Amino acid sequence: MEVKPKVYAASHPQPLSIVFPAELMAELNETVELDYQGEGPVDYSRLDASIDKSTVALIGQMDLPRERLVRMPSLKAVFNVEGNFYQNIDYDYCFKNNIHVLNCGGAYSQAVAEMSLGMALDMARGITREDRRFRSGKETYLADGCRDSVLL
Repeated sequence: MEVKPKVYAASHPQPLSIVFPAELMAELNETVELDYQGEGPVDYSRLDASIDKSTVALIGQMDLPRERLVRMPSLKAVFNVEGNFYQNIDYDYCFKNNIHVLNCGGAYSQAVAEMSLGMALDMARGITREDRRFRSGKETYLADGCRDSVLL
């Protein structure tokens, strides 16, 4: 029986179903031994018990110091599920050992675009500033209230 490469997933704060659509999950389960710890913060005792020389990928935001990484000589990729690069991974070790630390930035592109548009409108029209003025009883109206507003 062929031993499948191992993938450990602790995808919190994202459910694994957000990270991988159903058809990709099916393919993943066919090609690797997937150890999904479920939702919730990383269970480091379970992670440490699971990882070994057959671990080829990690999915999640887990802390990966050198001491943990050296236990996975077959590790090829770490899939970050939040779109950031926290300093909780020994990036030097990963770089020197050809371990790819990947980001899912595209997954958040629509939400980031919407937030950026909202912030641009707020800055252009002073929405939150005027809200604070209104709540404190210092609002102004008409031309005085729109003096520094711009149209996009």
